[in-house]
Amino acid sequence: MLVYRHTSVAKSTSHSASSLLHSSESERSLVPSQVEGQPSRMARLLLLLLLTAAQARRKGVNVKKKEKVELDDARLPPLNEVLDELELDAAELLARGVETTRQLCAWGRSDISIHGNDLGWDRDKQKVINEKINAIRAEAAVQKTTETVDPLKAARDERNALTYGRVFADRATASFEFKKAWFGADFPEALSMPLVRALPLDGCDELLWQNTSIYKGSAVLADRGGCSFVEKAWAAHNAGAKLLLVINSPDRPFDRPTSGYATDAEPTPSPDTLAVGLVHQDAGPGLARAASSAWVDQGPQAVELLQIRAPWRVFMEKYGLISKKVVVDARQGPWDSYDATTIRAVPLKCVSGRPDCAPILESEKTILPDTDSGTLHIAGESFEFVSAAWGGVLPDRPVAVVTAEYLCSPPPHWFCRVLSLFCPTSNYKDFYNRAPGALVLARRGGGCDFATKARHASAVGAAVLVVEQADEEPLLRMGARDPPFPNVVGVAVRSKAGAALRRIENTTFVRLRPAPAPGFAHRWLELAEAAPWPSDAGNAAKALASLEEKNAGSAERLAFARAAHANRVVTEEDVGNKGGEL
Repeated sequence: MLVYRHTSVAKSTSHSASSLLHSSESERSLVPSQVEGQPSRMARLLLLLLLTAAQARRKGVNVKKKEKVELDDARLPPLNEVLDELELDAAELLARGVETTRQLCAWGRSDISIHGNDLGWDRDKQKVINEKINAIRAEAAVQKTTETVDPLKAARDERNALTYGRVFADRATASFEFKKAWFGADFPEALSMPLVRALPLDGCDELLWQNTSIYKGSAVLADRGGCSFVEKAWAAHNAGAKLLLVINSPDRPFDRPTSGYATDAEPTPSPDTLAVGLVHQDAGPGLARAASSAWVDQGPQAVELLQIRAPWRVFMEKYGLISKKVVVDARQGPWDSYDATTIRAVPLKCVSGRPDCAPILESEKTILPDTDSGTLHIAGESFEFVSAAWGGVLPDRPVAVVTAEYLCSPPPHWFCRVLSLFCPTSNYKDFYNRAPGALVLARRGGGCDFATKARHASAVGAAVLVVEQADEEPLLRMGARDPPFPNVVGVAVRSKAGAALRRIENTTFVRLRPAPAPGFAHRWLELAEAAPWPSDAGNAAKALASLEEKNAGSAERLAFARAAHANRVVTEEDVGNKGGEL
């Protein structure tokens, strides 16, 4: 089609040009002899070219523009040398605006023809000048280099220039924000690193037992404060770590770590093979509980280094009111080391106007952002759970079960703990000794929210909080409204799972298994949004069939969907019967 159009335009253009030439020849006899010179003929040719170009443009002919050639001034010969070689008058060219060789090289064939006719250059002369200008252009043209761009390298460069990201931990129910330091190496790609707690906790001194292999190739987690970021980086680097994550303090700004003590300070030397990031303060407790530690097999003194010491004890020891001694608080460990996880720190690209940020590398786009659901294995039975949205890492070991009622107040209450009065169960008084590192079960409700229950579970050292809710309620992810967020991971189960947990308390251990990606929390949300059901029985049956197809692999979800549908039918029948009696 394009060829056909171009041919027709060419024919019409040639026809118009020939007719115009024909008419110009007929007009020539009418022109007085005194104007029949070369300039008049040139003017008619120019007019003919303009008319032809205008007609071609109207017909849609694409006139290919000549590519502009960039010239290097350093490679252009002096103008006087060029004019001497061509035997041209510099004054005549100056009158026509030519002061430099670059300006002369700007002339095209038509420019040479127009000016040459005025200056009396014959065609041979014009041809020589045109060839010389082309030769100068070719000699002084800037050579264009074609650079082959590696898409993967370009993506890596863009990734490594990012300053914001998230820490994705194995079995974590949320991801954790970090800010990349102004110094250090790029964050490792496609590498899951074991998370190891720094000892001492602030990472300001030489890490203890660094001759062991626990720090090699790991991500070291340290508290903020006590020394500069660079000192922490050197301590982690000397222990063999690949990444240093510093937990921010609640009273400090969440900014990129610098290599000086102030923004205007001179940067101090830092390890260039260690990546450094500042983790948001809300993520610190959850990560700290899921970090391995070098205290394994090192005795109670090492365990004491991991403990958060009571302020009153620190004060009294400081002023000599009591003697300093190793005090191991079971609510803070050592069970947490058995829940050690691996992490990946991934820089994310955020687009203005969009709420989400995403990785750049394809290999990092497949990372599971969080564990939103899983199965609870209890004495040969399995029950579904959905995780809380406030974060934490699920334990990767069998856990004991400790039950409470609503957990709206710190357990056990004073009358039960001191006087053994009003205890819900016979072993509730020993709650403090059994709760550390265990699964704590509490019922939903009781006049408090999920976050309150989680804080009370965290205070007694629970590894995970399980909230039991009624079977007629869908499983939905729990949330916390305001920081500080709970330090313990939370999950929600239905009452059948809660009853099974209460039956095996003090007799056996249970395990929590994360669901394969993408989980099934969204399926429970879809079940919750099914109500209100269609009023028409046929459409309601179709809706149920669709839900059954999507949840065919889950007995719990199928039972919930069918019960919800059955309750809808019963309600309609009851309403119909009442209407008939009236």
